[in-house]
Amino acid sequence: MHTHHSISPGNGDNIITTYDIDSICAFPRSLAVAKHGIKWHSAVTIAYSQTEDLHLSLPLPAEGSSEPVMRPMHEIPNYCFGEILTLPSTYIWLFFPALARESRDPAKRTAIPREIFEELTDNILLPAIQEATSASTDQYYPPSYEAIMADARARREQLQTDQTGSPKQPGNHQEDGEGEPDIYQGQYLEQIWEAIRARTTDHTIFSTMTLYIGAKNTKLLYTRNSAHEAIAEFQKIWRGAIDEDLSEKMIFLSTSGGSTSRPPTPRSTTTSCSGGIAAYRQSPESVGAGSRGA
Repeated sequence: MHTHHSISPGNGDNIITTYDIDSICAFPRSLAVAKHGIKWHSAVTIAYSQTEDLHLSLPLPAEGSSEPVMRPMHEIPNYCFGEILTLPSTYIWLFFPALARESRDPAKRTAIPREIFEELTDNILLPAIQEATSASTDQYYPPSYEAIMADARARREQLQTDQTGSPKQPGNHQEDGEGEPDIYQGQYLEQIWEAIRARTTDHTIFSTMTLYIGAKNTKLLYTRNSAHEAIAEFQKIWRGAIDEDLSEKMIFLSTSGGSTSRPPTPRSTTTSCSGGIAAYRQSPESVGAGSRGA
């Protein structure tokens, strides 16, 4: 982390100091960590892919008896499964260490090949969802990967037509985006995750997939006059949305603080900014980051 200092004219009594939480990361053990449900993103989109350095790593599957190799998470193919309801700007991802490959292009390095994502959708995700949810709701969920992509293309073309008056030419699945997100209530998520794990146990590519919760740029949500107040506000919102029994025992928060001159000082400016990593312990026990969501 870094600390920046600059000098601003004015009376020291007019300085306002605030603290905030800029980002959050955690490793849940189940999709059921989201108490109120998840807004499911049925298709992969580049905008949601984790391509920036998270300063966290995951082990790649070991070959034979060799020691596992750690790979930075932003270099591992990943898919944003959806948004956690009632927890603003916070999403849950699936990471696939077995798909890791070398590439200088961040988008290609983290992309999931079309045929593999189709297999994941048709043979694992959709059957698990259909098995776990009520039969009366099946009609509201997409029946296949092709249906998901057709809906996504139709929505994008409609949006483009509304904006320009002429339809957009279809692109590849990474650019087509997603259709209308489906909401899965919290009561179904444990069964969905158990069904997913049951279908991936013997599958080399998917058996090592890892769940990850992340949020960025949350300063305005948690800005308070002290670090204690900022963390307390986070804890209140987090505990309202997250089942902490299904999350690892340590959540990492990126915290920062800033000082500004109080108006109406004409030349008021930021006088200092500092950041750091805070570990919020849910219980006395702690675990290492990067644990597999199983």
